[in-house]
Amino acid sequence: MGFDTLSALCVKAVTRSLGQTVTYTPDGGAGEEVTAVWFDDMEDIVDTAAGPIISRGTFVDFDVATLSQTPVKGDGVTKGGVVYRIVKVYLVAQGAARCKVLR
Repeated sequence: MGFDTLSALCVKAVTRSLGQTVTYTPDGGAGEEVTAVWFDDMEDIVDTAAGPIISRGTFVDFDVATLSQTPVKGDGVTKGGVVYRIVKVYLVAQGAARCKVLR
């Protein structure tokens, strides 16, 4: 089994074990219920000309295979009736997208 296959299996296992139902809505599209892993207080490091800046934020991890498309900036995520906007997307593993979201 290759690394890409193993990584994709890990993404599915983590999402299945730790995930919760959210609604993913592509910008201008229809919402779809999916399972995602939610992080309310996670570090985000941004490199700047003056050096790295560390901040904390809310992130959601998706198994991209369960979505109609790969998430992009501007898409929406609804959890518990609260709508969040995706402001940054990191492709973190084979088949996974970690999205920084803001209310």
